[in-house]
Amino acid sequence: MKHADLPARVVHGFSIRTSHSTAKDDIGPLWAKVGASGILAGHAKAVAVYHDYEVRPDGYECTVTVGFEAEPGADTPEGTARIEVPAQRCALWETDGSVEQVVAAWQDVWTQWPDGGPRSFGADVEIWEQGPDGKPQRAQVYVGVRN
Repeated sequence: MKHADLPARVVHGFSIRTSHSTAKDDIGPLWAKVGASGILAGHAKAVAVYHDYEVRPDGYECTVTVGFEAEPGADTPEGTARIEVPAQRCALWETDGSVEQVVAAWQDVWTQWPDGGPRSFGADVEIWEQGPDGKPQRAQVYVGVRN
């Protein structure tokens, strides 16, 4: 893990509400919906944003939006959400783009900071870079931290 400044961005995509205890079962079907919808066609990167956190003593709930980065003034495709991610300081985990490594990065976050540690719980971002074959070749996990 290292630190990086994540620039502000706008993401258009599909959203679900999930919790720490159900995320494993909720996020896969969300990605399947995004893939089946075709909204990622023509985009070299897929983006997942974890936002609208509600932190409780027994864990958290948040909204997860999966889609693509859009120009700030672009029209939002019908049926999708528009999420504005603020510029922020983040802890950064870089992976080979495999689901297993991204899950391992999140497990590292929870192991290092079981009580939230320096996390800001504003917006966390995964950026999945697609290879020429359309499969992820690299993914970065940005976890917002307090300054």
